Amino acid sequence: MEDIQLDTLSSNPPSANVSGVTDINDSHPALLYALSGIRNSQTEEVSYAITHILYILQQRRPKLDEEVVHPDFYPCNSPSQRLVKACVEIIASLRQNPRYSIQTLLENLQKERIIETTSDKDTQNKMSEAIFAVVLTLTHIATPSKDTALSSAFWIDKQGAHFPTYRSVTWEMGNRPIDEMLGSLGEILPRSMVRDNREILGDQSALDKLHVSTLNAAALKRIAGMQFIWVDSFTAHLDLNPHVPALYLFRCPSYCKLMSTDESFLSL
Repeated sequence: MEDIQLDTLSSNPPSANVSGVTDINDSHPALLYALSGIRNSQTEEVSYAITHILYILQQRRPKLDEEVVHPDFYPCNSPSQRLVKACVEIIASLRQNPRYSIQTLLENLQKERIIETTSDKDTQNKMSEAIFAVVLTLTHIATPSKDTALSSAFWIDKQGAHFPTYRSVTWEMGNRPIDEMLGSLGEILPRSMVRDNREILGDQSALDKLHVSTLNAAALKRIAGMQFIWVDSFTAHLDLNPHVPALYLFRCPSYCKLMSTDESFLSL
């Protein structure tokens, strides 16, 4: 078994230094607590995980813009601050009932005057897309698409990876519980290949010739011409495309540690 060490890769992938989030620093504690149940942590890991979430939210901000957030919802705050506070409210609703659908979430947020109310079907669909994008960003199960021209379904950006296996789910899935909706994206994680042990081991005497080796990123680049591609969803982590060849790496492992508490959003 080869021990693959990525010690030659940058410890600060591209989204580590994010500009444009200074106006929402006061919202970090609320978002941190909503996500993980942790209060007022100032560790570097926590800061990095929250910054990564804010980065994705800002990249996809057209999905949750001024047409969507209710004008009475923190009207004196900046658009970025209102976006983060809307996310906190979405998490709070899901904590009440993790089986809510996108449509139920939207209706509740409209009743609470967090999301604008409308009778226009296209605008209502845009609002549903916004909720879908936020749920994906907060869970890191997939990355929401930045293409606002797509309107025939709920779309994700696979960032070149194989997983999840599908790029979209139908509008109708917005009426199903969110876990079912996310499950309809197909396989989320790679499955191990089940093989006969004899096929793997071959001649038993050959075991004497096996040695533990260390293979770092530099060696993978030199020997196999391997590319390392940072992705924003943990479902694509360690996805290998042998044809390029490319290894996909989740850029924010700190998020996984943040979600490891019993009170975390993903433990619901």
